[in-house]
Amino acid sequence: MALFNRGSEKSEMTFIDHLEELRGHIIRSVLAILVMAGFIFVYRN
Repeated sequence: MALFNRGSEKSEMTFIDHLEELRGHIIRSVLAILVMAGFIFVYRN
């Protein structure tokens, strides 16, 4: 998986590798948004 071997290979990424990278970025972004939304919801006045 391209998600776990960052920088260990210098070969070109395939289309599927790019999709795996994109999926990882999207999942991290959604998690960050949800965590911040929860934090704001709890500490709103």
